[in-house]
Amino acid sequence: MSIREEIHEMIDALGPEDLQRVAAMMRGLMTSRAPKTEEERRARLTALRGSMPRLRSVDEFLREKHEENERREAQLSGGLQ
Repeated sequence: MSIREEIHEMIDALGPEDLQRVAAMMRGLMTSRAPKTEEERRARLTALRGSMPRLRSVDEFLREKHEENERREAQLSGGLQ
């Protein structure tokens, strides 16, 4: 049985309320496709960054890890002397 046939069987077994939820999920999948233009991509990234204020860049993450490692090395070398 193909995945398409399996999905059709599952949909056929659903009640009206569940069908509405599945339809909403499918609409969401269809609209969540990759942006077609550079402007759409920038708009999505801007929205994503705004919805996740604690999200850091890779550079920030690496800088913080480097600083953390330096502090640990200083503690270890200070304790060995």
